[in-house]
Amino acid sequence: MPYIIDSGAYTEIRDHGTWRWDEDQYGGMVYRLMDEIGIPDFVAPLDRPAEPEVLDCAGTTTLDHQECTLESYLYLALEFPAVPWMPVLQGWTLEEYEQHDAMYRKAGINLAVQRRVGLGSICRRGSVQPIGVIAERFARRGYRLHGFGLKTTALRANAHHFASADSMAWSDQARRTRLRLPGCQHAGICNNCPRWALTWRETVITAIRDSERRIFSH
Repeated sequence: MPYIIDSGAYTEIRDHGTWRWDEDQYGGMVYRLMDEIGIPDFVAPLDRPAEPEVLDCAGTTTLDHQECTLESYLYLALEFPAVPWMPVLQGWTLEEYEQHDAMYRKAGINLAVQRRVGLGSICRRGSVQPIGVIAERFARRGYRLHGFGLKTTALRANAHHFASADSMAWSDQARRTRLRLPGCQHAGICNNCPRWALTWRETVITAIRDSERRIFSH
């Protein structure tokens, strides 16, 4: 089954202010996972999100996080070349994402030819409108965007700008509602249940298709 690896950057930097492991440890872990369960579709580097609350916790700036994210990607791609690393754009305003995009170009990285380009710091915004503005700008450049932690409302409005997205909403919902599907053989609730994850996925995909039909029929 296809899978991706997200570094969990938001929680790590928000809670600890920095990464508690380095690229060599992370790259080694990914290599072990590849040996045991196969090659993932793509893997995020040790990126650093740019949400205001994360910057406050870390005592850093957006530029600091952009530089660290780029450096992590470049190092991992060089030292662990068998991994399909995904470059990640970080920022908060459109201008900041443009700045990070320019940094990749200056480093010789053409994001338009990458299998995926992660669009970071978008999952905890109060409105879906800024997500659409930012995603549209880079999708028009041919970037095959991956959205980190996109809510269903954001996907309904902006799925046509993204090649892929991930979410923990299915697990959170099962945890909050103490959900257990009839016929499941595992212990406890379905917050780690592949069957429930696939059921939730189909619900989201149906909602996206219905939304796109409405958008493109007008």
